[in-house]
Amino acid sequence: MMDDNKQLAQRIDGAIQSASQEVTNLRSELSATSRRLAELGAHDSGSMLETLQHNHNGRTAARRVE
Repeated sequence: MMDDNKQLAQRIDGAIQSASQEVTNLRSELSATSRRLAELGAHDSGSMLETLQHNHNGRTAARRVE
């Protein structure tokens, strides 16, 4: 019984460590994405250029969204 509890505790501890590492990775990815969005926002002077491509009639339309 004691060994079962010890094994369960080790499995739980491993799962917690894995989840913690995943959270760390996701935070890092989110931070990098936020930096990239900030760079794009600064580059675009606060507005976004949305490009809509339509294959219909072979035309490409673009509009500025502010």
